[in-house]
Amino acid sequence: MPQQQRARPRAWSWRRPTLLTGIGVVGGIGVWYDLTGQAAPITDEGHVVEAAQAALWGLSALVALLSSVQQTVRADRSFTVWLAALSLLALMREIDLHLVLDRLFRVRFETRWLLDPSVPFWLKVTCLGLGAGVAITLVAPLWRRRGPLKGLLCRGDASTGLLAVAVGCLGLGYVLDDLLGRGLVLHQVHSQIIEETSELLGALTWCAGSVLNRRWPLSTRVQALGLYGKPNGHRL
Repeated sequence: MPQQQRARPRAWSWRRPTLLTGIGVVGGIGVWYDLTGQAAPITDEGHVVEAAQAALWGLSALVALLSSVQQTVRADRSFTVWLAALSLLALMREIDLHLVLDRLFRVRFETRWLLDPSVPFWLKVTCLGLGAGVAITLVAPLWRRRGPLKGLLCRGDASTGLLAVAVGCLGLGYVLDDLLGRGLVLHQVHSQIIEETSELLGALTWCAGSVLNRRWPLSTRVQALGLYGKPNGHRL
């Protein structure tokens, strides 16, 4: 019995450490830009901020893969594999692997490429099909566990909260730079700073959530917080 109690996670709030981390990162980058008047090395390709992001995504993938090997419950193992897959995709995107694919297959990850009449129709359909397949494969496990994950998030579960914050930060970075930035609404330099800052926060919180998930697997957290028996709560 004591051993089982020690295995249970503490439901501590993820909000305060996330807020403090965010203030530290945003404040540090803001002070740098204010003192130097330069966006570098914040927005420079392959510089310290992007290198830190890639390292965090690689660490997240490693932690999740190690967790998947150690898990004995199938649901926990599949969830950690899902975490590892997303971490690896983020890592590949951070190191600009899509540029290598561009050179190998002459595929452009841009809307204008899809509208280009010189690109063969079969190639467009193939790329769209592969993209849709990858998206469904990544979203389906999350949708299947929406009940337990929503319950954990509402109960203040740290790992789930940190992963949710990471997704929000990455989405915010995309919106502020790709949709509103680059001179459209925000100045390009400012939008790039916001994007890189947001992505760094996303990588930090995702890595922290992955580490906590390794210490306390999903099924252990769900059971400890008494979520079994709720709608969709028993399905992992």
